[in-house]
Amino acid sequence: EICDSITSSLQKNHNWILIANLNINSIRNKIEMISDIIEKNIDIMLFSETKLDESFPSSQFLIPGFSPPFRVDRSIHGGGLLLYVNSDIPTKLLSCSFCSNIECLVIEVKLRKKKWLIYGMYNPKKANIATHSSFMRKSIDHYSALYDNIVVFGDFNSEPHDDPLEEFCNLYGMKNLITEPTCFKSLEN
Repeated sequence: EICDSITSSLQKNHNWILIANLNINSIRNKIEMISDIIEKNIDIMLFSETKLDESFPSSQFLIPGFSPPFRVDRSIHGGGLLLYVNSDIPTKLLSCSFCSNIECLVIEVKLRKKKWLIYGMYNPKKANIATHSSFMRKSIDHYSALYDNIVVFGDFNSEPHDDPLEEFCNLYGMKNLITEPTCFKSLEN
């Protein structure tokens, strides 16, 4: 169903670059499934809450047509990021001293002769969104003059209209593409 939706969108907009995020809730035994989803359709894919540690080699997560994934590991019990970029897109991992206290990947990509700054992040607790936003602001302020476009995406564990998220978007003239909750744990929630 997801693949059909993506394919349909891309057929209508074949010049688009597709950037996506999915909270995978442990990626360890799902590599074949995710390969099928992203291999032919997605250009940049972030998986959050990968639940990996250094005992899992990156070679275990290689997908044809994509560069080796960028990783931020926490533990097998929670957290973590895995970021895939189509191997045709020039990419560079950036160091980010402002992001050392949060789960975040900062990369530079070159698309159509423009430099893009891409932030992939995971915020494990709703109560931490203000702290995460603060670190992101410092980092964006540091890098923004060097880039034509900035994309921030990931699992914020925040409602679309929470004050810290709205303030962050307003400060940088960004638009939150998520307009309603995307996580549904039960019919009552």
